[in-house]
Amino acid sequence: MFDVDSAQLMTSGRSTLAAVAKKLNQTAARIQLKAYTSQSTLTSVSAQRRLSLKRAMAVRQHLTTEFGISSSRIDVRVLGTVEDSGPGDRVDIVMTSS
Repeated sequence: MFDVDSAQLMTSGRSTLAAVAKKLNQTAARIQLKAYTSQSTLTSVSAQRRLSLKRAMAVRQHLTTEFGISSSRIDVRVLGTVEDSGPGDRVDIVMTSS
């Protein structure tokens, strides 16, 4: 969804968000955005968390401005450096009940 050390959505990320928005418009569900970074050039935990926050906010803004999803339906979790086996430069989108 993001290039290394970037908070700008890639084209593929925008396509993914269009599909998420379509599902959200069909239900009253909420989503949780879990934002991560990889351990690239950002060496401080603070810098990694700031980049994670920027990524989550970019996703949130795209969903609200492009698709009219209410920001009150979107929760943000800033997690910094990824600790699982998935790619680091990402924002996971988890649907939760309303």
